[in-house]
Amino acid sequence: MRAALVEQIGAAPVVGETSEPQRGEGQALVQVTAAALNPIDISISLGKFYGGTPDVPYVMGREAVGRVVEGDQLDPGTQIWFQPPVGGAFAEFAIADESQAIVLPEGTDHSLAAALGIAGMTGWLAVE
Repeated sequence: MRAALVEQIGAAPVVGETSEPQRGEGQALVQVTAAALNPIDISISLGKFYGGTPDVPYVMGREAVGRVVEGDQLDPGTQIWFQPPVGGAFAEFAIADESQAIVLPEGTDHSLAAALGIAGMTGWLAVE
């Protein structure tokens, strides 16, 4: 599958191919329809994130919106906002923790919903 890959810490991500993620118990495989770029993504890719640096190559992206393909608790086609447990939102498919996913109503603008997580809160706090 296609994804935004960080192949070297400090370098810009590149579009590349990676394997489709495999879900575990309590997780859903999600087809990503929108993802937001936020300060955590940038810090991680620069090697400046306090939580450490993942092994490269890795798929960027800490929050996204998409449709469930397969899950234990969520039905296929369910629209959700989610934070992948280990990143990976900038890809065609990602993993969501079903207990933390937020189910979105039909008709939700996926691009708008993706922007309401960390990126949206950052913007809101800046103007408050």
